Amino acid sequence: MGRMTDPPSETRRVPALVEVVAVLVSFVIIGRTFRSTGFMDWQQAKLGASFLSNGLLFLALPAVALLRSGTGSNSYALASNRLGYHAKVGAIVGSVLLPATMLFPVTMSLGLEPKSWPGAGILASGFALAGLLALWTISKRPSLAPQAVGAHSVLLYAGALAAGLAVGALVHARAPLLTRTIYVLLFVALLEEFFFRGYLQGRLDDVFGTTYRLFHTSFGPGLLVAGVLFGLFHPIMSSTGGDWPWALWTGAVGCIFGFVRAKTGAVFASSIAHGIILLPQVAFAG
Repeated sequence: MGRMTDPPSETRRVPALVEVVAVLVSFVIIGRTFRSTGFMDWQQAKLGASFLSNGLLFLALPAVALLRSGTGSNSYALASNRLGYHAKVGAIVGSVLLPATMLFPVTMSLGLEPKSWPGAGILASGFALAGLLALWTISKRPSLAPQAVGAHSVLLYAGALAAGLAVGALVHARAPLLTRTIYVLLFVALLEEFFFRGYLQGRLDDVFGTTYRLFHTSFGPGLLVAGVLFGLFHPIMSSTGGDWPWALWTGAVGCIFGFVRAKTGAVFASSIAHGIILLPQVAFAG
C-alpha cells in the first residue's frame, strides 16, 4: 500500500466537510422525529415496512445536498453501464461474506447476543476475515472510476424504487415475506449503500482524497470514516438505544462494502453484496 495523490485543496475540502456534517446532523434529527411522531409505526401498519422514511433519509436527503453543492453526476455513484461487471463483483463478495452470517446462530448457541461485546467481537472478526478473502478474490478484476450518470439511469433507479414501494405496499397483508424482501433489497441494501458508500464516502473522498492503494484499488481515509459512521448509525438510530457493540461488526462490514465501492466506482456491486448477506435475516423473519 502506498500514497498515490495529494489531498484536495482547502477550497474543496471545507465546503464538503461542512456539508457532510450538516447532512449527518439532519439525518439523526429527522430520523428520530420520524420515530417519535409515530411515522415509522404508521408505515409498518399501512405499508408493511419503513419505505417512505428510508427513501427520505437515505435517498432524498443526500440527493438534495448533492444538488445544492453542484457536484458532478458521478458523485451519485450509481452504475449506469457495465452492469454485468458490477453484478458479478457484488455476487462474488456477497457469496464469500455469506458464510460469516452463520456466526449469528453460533454466538446465540453460546449464549452470546450479537449486540453484546463478546458476541459482536466474534461477528466483527468473522466478517473482517471473510471480507479480506472477498477483497482478495476480486483484487485482479479491473477497477473502475466513478462515471457520470445520465437522466435515464436516475429514472431507472427511481422507477425500481417506486415499483418496489407499490408492490410491497399492495401485497404486505397477504405476502409479508415478499414485502420484507423488496424492502430489504431496495430500501435497505441499495439505499444504505447510496447514502453511506455513494454519498458519504464520495464526499469524504473530496475532503481527504484517495491517497492509498491496496488490492489494486485506490482509496482514502473517507472509506474508513464512512465505515465507522455506518457502524455507529445502527446503535444511534436504534429504537432501544445503548446497543453500542452493534457498531463493531456493522462497522467492519461497512468498510468491506466501502472497498467494493472504491473498486467499482459505484454502489451497485456493494448493494448486491449487502442484499445477499441480509437474505438469511429476511428468511428467518418470514
